[in-house]
Amino acid sequence: MSNPGTTARAVSEGADLTIIAAGNQSSPSAIVSLADDPIDSLDDLAGKRIGVVTSNTTVGHFLAVNGIDASAVEIVPIQGDATPLINGQVDGMFGLVTSQVVALELQGHDPVALRFSDNGMDSLDLTYAVPTADLADPSKREAIISFLMAEIRGWEAAVDDPAGIADIVVADYAAGLGLDPAQQSAQASAQVELVRPDDSTPVLTMSEERIEGTLVTLEAQSIAAEQSLFDPSLVAEAHARLGR
Repeated sequence: MSNPGTTARAVSEGADLTIIAAGNQSSPSAIVSLADDPIDSLDDLAGKRIGVVTSNTTVGHFLAVNGIDASAVEIVPIQGDATPLINGQVDGMFGLVTSQVVALELQGHDPVALRFSDNGMDSLDLTYAVPTADLADPSKREAIISFLMAEIRGWEAAVDDPAGIADIVVADYAAGLGLDPAQQSAQASAQVELVRPDDSTPVLTMSEERIEGTLVTLEAQSIAAEQSLFDPSLVAEAHARLGR
């Protein structure tokens, strides 16, 4: 499981990979700020200090896609947590609606998310990739479809009862790791709209429209990718076998 950008870069360097499913139908990326000084529109970015992890280039691409001169925003190197935002060292930060936004809410803050998906940079996310050669091998293709059928059941259960699934993960699969049950439940709930944004979108599927949108976003980030990077037929077959 990865993301289209990482897989596309690997393919450009010679990897033999195809994306076959997507956990998230849209990007969780956002510029996160606090309600007492919100950044809730592109116009609000001018003159702001935006915290970004040093290796992250996504914010620069986001500014370019939206016609915002990079000099209009001060990029401040930070770590991944929201402490600099809380302390007022930055006005906003790159974050995820399933991570930093949730953490801020649990700490009693009122976060505001300027979502990339609403502003020219939407993309499939949490994508599943397999060796392309395996798709031509009948036994391996069958194994992949069986795996996707199990994943579909799991994701459907998570969407229907995110708090319940989070409890199972904390108690059974991650016992002893010290995970915060409240945070895991909140993150699972926040992810529901990304996994199944509406009742007409089956989990893990990749529509032609969303694939095209992902390719546009990759191009905006100077990442070369072709339509052939995606093969939605296996997850469609998995849904068909489940009678979905």
